[in-house]
Amino acid sequence: MPISSALRDGTREIIGCIDFAFHMLRSLALRTLKVELSVRGTDGSVSYLGSDEDWTNAEEALTSVLNDRGIAYERVEGEAVFYGPRSIFALKTQSAATGS
Repeated sequence: MPISSALRDGTREIIGCIDFAFHMLRSLALRTLKVELSVRGTDGSVSYLGSDEDWTNAEEALTSVLNDRGIAYERVEGEAVFYGPRSIFALKTQSAATGS
C-alpha cells in the first residue's frame, strides 16, 4: 500500500476515533478539560520505532485532524510512546465544572 494511501486511511481512523470520543463525551455530559498532543523528543535519550518519515507523517496526521476539528491542544515534546505520537484527553464531569 503506498504511503499516501496508508496515511489517508490512518487519518480517517483518527477522525473516526476523535469524533466518537467527543460524541461519547457529549452523551455522558463530560467536557474536555485539556487535550495534549504527545510527540517524540529531540534529545535522543529515547529510542522510537519507525523511520523519521513515519513519525513526521503520524504527527502531521494527528495535528491536521485536531486543527480541522477545531480542537485546542498543547504540543508536548518527549511524551510520545515508543511506537508513535498520541493525543491525550483529560476530562472532568459537568457537575465538577459547575461546582454542583
